[in-house]
Amino acid sequence: MKGNLGTIFYFFLFIVIISGCSSDSTESIEVESAILLSPRSLTLSENGNSTLTLSLVPSRETAWEIISKPDWVSINSLSGTFKGEAIVLDVYPITEGLNSGEYDGIIKLKSNGLEAEANVTLRIGEKASMSLSESSLSFGYFEDEKSFYVKNEGNVVLDWSASLAESYISIIPQNSNLTPGDSVLVNAVLDRSSLPTAIHELDLSISNNKDQIIKIPVAYKNYKEEKWLISGEVVDAEFDRINDKLIVVSTGPNEIRKIGLSNQIMETLQLNITPTCLSVSQDGNFAVVGHDARVSYIDLNTMKLLNIFDVATDVFDIVLAPNNWAYAFPRSGQWQRIHCIDMMTGTETISTGNQIREGTKAKLHPSGNFIYGSDNNVSPSDVEKYDINAGTAHYLYDSPYHGDYSFDGDIWMSDAGDKLFSRSRNIFKLSEDQATDIRYNGQLMGNQKIATLDIHTVANKICAVMETGTIYQEVPSNIINIFDAEYHEMIGTILLPGYLVPDGTGDGSIYDSEAHFGFFNNAGTAFYSVLKAPEEANLTSKWSLATVLLD
Repeated sequence: MKGNLGTIFYFFLFIVIISGCSSDSTESIEVESAILLSPRSLTLSENGNSTLTLSLVPSRETAWEIISKPDWVSINSLSGTFKGEAIVLDVYPITEGLNSGEYDGIIKLKSNGLEAEANVTLRIGEKASMSLSESSLSFGYFEDEKSFYVKNEGNVVLDWSASLAESYISIIPQNSNLTPGDSVLVNAVLDRSSLPTAIHELDLSISNNKDQIIKIPVAYKNYKEEKWLISGEVVDAEFDRINDKLIVVSTGPNEIRKIGLSNQIMETLQLNITPTCLSVSQDGNFAVVGHDARVSYIDLNTMKLLNIFDVATDVFDIVLAPNNWAYAFPRSGQWQRIHCIDMMTGTETISTGNQIREGTKAKLHPSGNFIYGSDNNVSPSDVEKYDINAGTAHYLYDSPYHGDYSFDGDIWMSDAGDKLFSRSRNIFKLSEDQATDIRYNGQLMGNQKIATLDIHTVANKICAVMETGTIYQEVPSNIINIFDAEYHEMIGTILLPGYLVPDGTGDGSIYDSEAHFGFFNNAGTAFYSVLKAPEEANLTSKWSLATVLLD
């Protein structure tokens, strides 16, 4: 009995002890700390945002931070402090450079040794977008290449290609494959070799495999050089139709030049004295050059100086006749006489009959027996005729008009010798009989004076360049007017090439040329023009030769 009582005592004591321990353990239990996220999974669209709510339990003041997130997610705050209230974060998608599709990732947070994470999903729809870095392409006169970028600004792969109707502009590369965000440099190269002088506009189309098309305007300025530049200052020019040679005298250098325009071959002879005027013999074998108080006699076949003769006048204009005499017309002195030089002996005589006016422009009649002269610096203007059959010129008569029809200081004659054209555009019939000579025969259409003119009877064409500008500064124009040689009706015009002057920026300006002299070739199929650049072009080499082919 005693043993049982002891056992009961110790059991009771164990129960008491256990009960005491159990009571102490219950009082010391605490709630476990955690970061709570809501929602635990976010879904973003490419054009929308979402929110993520953070809270800490049990609540207490402690720092927090986002330790990782997908690159395609933007959060308005990446760190902060828990202060007893829930924190709301704005979550935005970053779609630039992403292809279409679904992207999954995790947002992880950390606070005082605690971590939490939320799943995030981004869904991006297909977006095709292409752009060009230039809105237009413009080629200046001296620019042959332009560049621009084609860029893929969408989220799908683009296959693009360029198309242009004209083959003289090459696009390099003409097509390629572009991943999202990528771009390619494209070069547009202009081939000018077959282009005329023109300013032209066209469209370049850039299209892709997503049915997008961008049209970019393209413009180019092109200048095709159709002149042959020559040095020096041209003083006078005549044409040898028998041999199809242009004969020119110039200063700087003082030269006489024989030029084949069909093959651009030039032969030159230095002149000892500054030239003032030129005349070529009808057979094309010889030329005389007028100077101040001198006349040079030249063999054009050998391009050699045969002689220099003294003459008692400053030679304004000169005529070499088939009788081998030269006729020098004075520059100044008001009323003067023609100085007549025998090219065989150098003997100088003075014309007989009436005096002539200083500055008279003279032309040999195709018969070789007469010279017609158009006076200057006198009003009303008139035309005179001189007989040269005896060597020394003899004044015959002037026109029957006294101001009825103006002449205005220069004349040209048809190759048949039957018509005379005055600078004023008036036309006169010619004959060897004074009663019917220099008789009015109509007028060329226009409202300006003639700068240069030539007639080809067989081709039945007249080519004339009119003057332009004001009465105070008249200069030859850049337009050839074509007339019917028989009835004098205008049948067309041709624009002569201009002078392109660069501006230093890849572009430039074209200045209208001035056609000071013009001549038909032997066959009447071409018209040769001696051109000069206008003063405002400010060019060192001002003179050039141009060939215009006629139908």
